[in-house]
Amino acid sequence: EDKDKTYLILFQNNLSIRPTGGTIVSVAFISFSKGKLSNIEALNTEVVDTYLKGFVAPPGPIAKYFESESFNLRDSNWDPNFARAAEQAEWFIDKEIDRQVDGTIAIDVDLIYEILLVTGGVHIDKLGIDVDANNLRQVILERSSNEIWSELLSELLESLIKLDDSKKTVLFKKLLSGLEEKHMLVFLHNVNAQRSISELAWDGALPDARCPGNCLADWVGLVESLTNENDTSVLIRRAADLDVVFEEGLVKRRYVILLENTSSGVSEGKVSSLYLRVVAPEESGFSPVVVKLDEEEKEIVPEVVTINGHKEAGIFIEIKPGENLIIQFAWESPANVSFDRSGEYVLFLRKQPGILDFPTKIKVNIPAKSLTQTQILEYNTELSRDFVSRISW
Repeated sequence: EDKDKTYLILFQNNLSIRPTGGTIVSVAFISFSKGKLSNIEALNTEVVDTYLKGFVAPPGPIAKYFESESFNLRDSNWDPNFARAAEQAEWFIDKEIDRQVDGTIAIDVDLIYEILLVTGGVHIDKLGIDVDANNLRQVILERSSNEIWSELLSELLESLIKLDDSKKTVLFKKLLSGLEEKHMLVFLHNVNAQRSISELAWDGALPDARCPGNCLADWVGLVESLTNENDTSVLIRRAADLDVVFEEGLVKRRYVILLENTSSGVSEGKVSSLYLRVVAPEESGFSPVVVKLDEEEKEIVPEVVTINGHKEAGIFIEIKPGENLIIQFAWESPANVSFDRSGEYVLFLRKQPGILDFPTKIKVNIPAKSLTQTQILEYNTELSRDFVSRISW
């Protein structure tokens, strides 16, 4: 098209995980004129947020656990549905610096790492340092966001323009993998283009779980948010078990998550403070969350809200260096499906953007009369991308 286009790039630091991939530490504007790149501009998020006039009330958990008095661009990706988070980020961009865009693309540190493997690294004149795939995370951990983010993003985007054709092919494969594994998310204003993005599941949306006839579509997603922004998300080791049981007209789920803080030592150890949510279908009813540490066990009544067609249950936890926490979420809802005739159960387990692979065991218990030989189906996945299972009877 001849019309000029500008796209917003969100650089999300997933070492400090947030719902759509990480804390928004830098933004860039990429402009095209008559189909050709015309301008690249990178800005630090904290600087952009200084231009916000007035007060915007933050979501309850941000006000309570992040000790944030106002909502802003840096925290705007609170909604786990990226389309809504992108719209919120665009709203702040408009109000803070009067910029309008034609879409938003989010990338995280893991995608930057893969891109640097292709470019071979960049030099940041302002800071007098070289950044490549080998030292990327160390540079991030050692330098404050004010020093590094916008400069790194700017140099990286400039380096991509200079790639030769052979490296562009490698880059394309890296970006495709990033989209599949949710280290890159896309939201476009062009309705037809965005429809195609959504069909490929590159939009970071929550599942639209529906199926016709005697079929039950079910889904669940875990959403981590690091509240103290000390880059400990990269130090958390994860594993999970999801059990689904059909029982007397109900479908009951139990999602058990193991979180281990692998940092250690008096000086190097860091406490990881997390707001942990499970998002599920709107009709779900949640039980108290069970949290286990060593031999101690306690129940926490989750903060449950219904929003935008889904239900969220959230709790705040702290994981000290070397600790292993086991957190159990449980919920149930009507099982509007008959096992006396042919039917199907579709289970969608959503991977959170920005989170690295972690082992997940899934067990589905179908009433015995629906299957001839077995009633328990088990799956193992590393959850490098969304998991979907279709069970027929």
